[in-house]
Amino acid sequence: MAQTNEWSLYPGRFQPPHQGHFSIITQSLKAGNKVCILMMDASSMDPERNPFTFEERKNLFQKMFPNEIESGRIKMIEIPPIKEIVYGRAVGYEIRRIHLDPALEAISSTEIRGRL
Repeated sequence: MAQTNEWSLYPGRFQPPHQGHFSIITQSLKAGNKVCILMMDASSMDPERNPFTFEERKNLFQKMFPNEIESGRIKMIEIPPIKEIVYGRAVGYEIRRIHLDPALEAISSTEIRGRL
């Protein structure tokens, strides 16, 4: 699909980023969208569940998507911890769930952190 000037917004903790996250980003890119990754800085809330800094997580994404980040197709922004995502009336964008295969859906960052 042709690249557009439109963006997919992908918020999360990414503690740590894993293949499920990478697959969602890849699918958004394949749909022709750029991807803006919003990484929550939740380390002050619960350091045990959020051991990775923004820079450490950013580096993992850079290893997976060096060309896309260099070209500006992926941007990463650190945000404060969020409780909810809200919106008002229909304003011209959609909220879309990307369904992954069951093996990717089963990946747990909690289990990954436990093995580290």
